Amino acid sequence: MTITPQESFERAQRAAMPAVDLTEYEGAWVALRDGHVVASSLHPVALRNNPAVSADDMLIPVPMDGHSILIA
Repeated sequence: MTITPQESFERAQRAAMPAVDLTEYEGAWVALRDGHVVASSLHPVALRNNPAVSADDMLIPVPMDGHSILIA
């Protein structure tokens, strides 16, 4: 069975979604690996420089109270 580019994209997108509740990280940035938080920081550069964070981990901001903007 051949996987289409769309299916490949959808699988990658699902794999990147958080598998845990991110409420405790509101207002911060998190590094996700396989849907789990490996590190967090208020600043994305500091997070990327964290030795626990791999180059292929996804960095995302966690908004405050469900809003779409990051308040830090």
